[in-house]
Amino acid sequence: MAITLDATLDIPGGDGKGKFVKLDKGDNIFRFLDAPVIGYLWWDDNKVCTRVKTAAEAPDNVDLNYFWHFPVWMDDEVRYMEIKQKSVLKQIKSITESDPGYKDLGEYDIKVTGDGDGKDRRYTTVPLPIKPLSDEAVQAWEADKEFWEPEKVFETGIEVTSENDDGLPF
Repeated sequence: MAITLDATLDIPGGDGKGKFVKLDKGDNIFRFLDAPVIGYLWWDDNKVCTRVKTAAEAPDNVDLNYFWHFPVWMDDEVRYMEIKQKSVLKQIKSITESDPGYKDLGEYDIKVTGDGDGKDRRYTTVPLPIKPLSDEAVQAWEADKEFWEPEKVFETGIEVTSENDDGLPF
């Protein structure tokens, strides 16, 4: 029996974007849509990621990474971001503490610029001017919000990221 494909089969091109994003080289501009889920993660020898809410829940013999996982408005769509880079997390926290106008992460975009490659990549984090979230973003988040289940990040067997050769999530 021959197995053939229809000659008119059209395979759509990918735009390289998925729902899950990582901080990349260059400018990464995003808006927090909800509070981050905070926890710790580690990778086992089989490259399986486990996430827990507290460091005390992890075995003693693993290399723990602190993370934030949260929905964002980025590239004109709702996406989900996980950040492990402590320098970026500290800079975001500092922004919220340094000026009362920037306390609410949902009121402004954040620009994180990555320079360098792999483990040598360094990030600079700055807040952009405070402005309302666009109507398009509000409507998109309203449509996606029902699917945002923060606690699922910690469920066994739920894989929201994968580790790649640069050691960054996704």
